[in-house]
Amino acid sequence: MTVRSDLDWLGTADCGLIGPNAFAFQNTFARRRDGRRSCRNTAHHHLQLMLGQALFVEAVDLPMRRIRHAAFELVETVWELFFFSSASDPSILCAAGINANWDLLRLITPQLCPRDGTRLLLERVRHRFARRYSAWQRLALKNGRFFPPPNRLELTVNTGGSVQLLLSWSAGFSPDNKVWVTQRVADVSSGEPVLQRHARRVTEWR
Repeated sequence: MTVRSDLDWLGTADCGLIGPNAFAFQNTFARRRDGRRSCRNTAHHHLQLMLGQALFVEAVDLPMRRIRHAAFELVETVWELFFFSSASDPSILCAAGINANWDLLRLITPQLCPRDGTRLLLERVRHRFARRYSAWQRLALKNGRFFPPPNRLELTVNTGGSVQLLLSWSAGFSPDNKVWVTQRVADVSSGEPVLQRHARRVTEWR
């Protein structure tokens, strides 16, 4: 496995492994239930020097419960900056324009986000997300399992009161190759600070 130079996760989105959602369950040998664990134990029994190490790697389902939690944390942090903190500092929301869009797979440069405080926060949340994601990857890899990093990690802030994060993966790692959407939406037309509990939460495949 290789490590990205900017973000910490393992491998690349086009890792070459076919995701477990690519075929029907009965047609996928890698997902066969019967005898799978005994095969691993038998192999390690004959290869004592490999005890504690994975003998092969198979593609597995994404840990969506953890990804959902981390994605929502990222969205909430950004939403609080733009639609709560901006009530005391209007320059935060003004700097975003009408509809700001950032590719979080890439470094956030001053050209993409000229406001220093906003750029630092975006860099912090994207690196935190990647660190947590890579920790799940490393844990899976110890058990001979692997899921790739996303091929899309796109953040959009709409000054009408919406923060949206889009996540997608290579073929077979998401159901029907859909996009995972995490969103906070609220009406901020009054110009008053909006509490998170008053913002609608959306987390779903689309």
